[in-house]
Amino acid sequence: MAGCAEDGGLSSLTAAFGSNPGGSAAGDAGSALVEARQCGRAIAVAARCNYVRDDRLVAALRFAVLQGLSQRHGSVIGPAQLSEAVDLAVLDRLSTIGLCRVEPADVPVLRDGLREVLGECAAP
Repeated sequence: MAGCAEDGGLSSLTAAFGSNPGGSAAGDAGSALVEARQCGRAIAVAARCNYVRDDRLVAALRFAVLQGLSQRHGSVIGPAQLSEAVDLAVLDRLSTIGLCRVEPADVPVLRDGLREVLGECAAP
């Protein structure tokens, strides 16, 4: 599988994003924060690997992710905490990822993985 590694090489999608964010329990604040961080890492990988090339698109993606997280976890954690978790994960991942080098054969794997993870993050 392909992904962006801290050293700029290839790694698995799990290493790039964390585990599947869709499996967290809606009633657990800890799980909500873990999911928010996983979603933030996915946003950073998408930006670093040029799947989101415009700052406005990154902002729109972040907004959609925060909306989805708030709808699923708003009863156990506030929007400010979710936003902070996402933003810190984005910044952390962007500062640790080197170049995003993906073999041509792995591009569909990375693209599909990003779509799946970010789709789950933004889902209500």
